[in-house]
Amino acid sequence: MRRVIAVAGVAFIAPPMTAGATTPPNSEPGTAYDLAAPISADAISHCTDVLNQHLDRRTEADEVFMRVLEASSNDESPSTATIAEWSDLLAGDIARADSIRADLAAFEVTDAAATELWELVVAAADQGGEALRTRAAALATGDWAAVVAAFASTLGESGGISPDAHEAIESSPLRGTDCAAVHTWRMPDDENVTAEFVTAVTQACVAITTRRLPSTFDADYETSLNFLAALLSDTDPDVPSDLEPALGRIVHEWEATVADLDDVEPTLAPSAEAWNAILAVPSSRLAMYEGRRDAVAGGDQGAITAAYNRSLVSPAAWEWENVGLDGRVCSGLRH
Repeated sequence: MRRVIAVAGVAFIAPPMTAGATTPPNSEPGTAYDLAAPISADAISHCTDVLNQHLDRRTEADEVFMRVLEASSNDESPSTATIAEWSDLLAGDIARADSIRADLAAFEVTDAAATELWELVVAAADQGGEALRTRAAALATGDWAAVVAAFASTLGESGGISPDAHEAIESSPLRGTDCAAVHTWRMPDDENVTAEFVTAVTQACVAITTRRLPSTFDADYETSLNFLAALLSDTDPDVPSDLEPALGRIVHEWEATVADLDDVEPTLAPSAEAWNAILAVPSSRLAMYEGRRDAVAGGDQGAITAAYNRSLVSPAAWEWENVGLDGRVCSGLRH
């Protein structure tokens, strides 16, 4: 895996803006960033689009596994009709997995340096898929002894992605995106969480993610955090010259983030209270950084200290699980 991780760790040069595009509010064209041409914003968006086309609520393979396990543990011999029913259920999961894989493979990676990483994303669930095929083949025979043997021989092999793929994705700019979840994520059981809501919110989150990654957002956040650390150890630290512009860019990004999430139709949310709590997070971040920016611009040390001291009580964190989006690209948003 060393070669893949090394590729993902390279600081690439941001690709040129396409015709009609505008420069992100806190980016500088030509700067070296952690994410750029080899694994592009388009690839990250593609993972989200693929997953949003497969928003199923339950895993048939897990249901079949539990039924086989229960029957085997109870020394039962299911009827041929029951085994055929299980075979049909498993076939649905296999078809879904094959469709996701094919949709991912359809994305063209033009930079050779990223080919190996993308191939791992595409094939991340192949081992689990082979286990499902082994089980399906046994179910198709209708032979209960063969079914039990097939399921026993593939314990722990179905569901999830391979360790190699997980390591590569977690060590790359794809970490926290839907490329890490595309093979495994399922809609929650809560029927109030609709596909329309999930699609709308994840599209907003992927827009935020792909705007931030090729920008100075993380570096600006570190600049602000380092000054906070200086305040904690020195009541009158020097204000670095790069702090005010960094705070200005952070404010600009949080303004854009607030707008992105405000564009989601609130009536789609499974809970008005939970969705309002989600919206309150970027609003609180925006207010906090506006206060810091204005204080630093004013130059009064007391006002600067006060603006930063207010942040010692951490603002509310996003709780995406409360709206059924735990594990999706939204969960990868930070700060």
